[in-house]
Amino acid sequence: MARLMTLEEAQRDRGRQEGLQEGRQKAKLEIAGNMIRYGVDDDYIAKWTGLSIESVTNLRRELNGT
Repeated sequence: MARLMTLEEAQRDRGRQEGLQEGRQKAKLEIAGNMIRYGVDDDYIAKWTGLSIESVTNLRRELNGT
């Protein structure tokens, strides 16, 4: 028989999922930053990390201090 989650369990599960998502995003940005440092093209970075071109461009600007 299926058991319903308590509100507390549901909130904990939601927090866990959000934490995992934030971790994945952080990893993508870290990888993209390394690729930028190696001179990889923004289109290629976006394709392989799943980040938008805009995110990659913004990250490049941050890393270049502009």
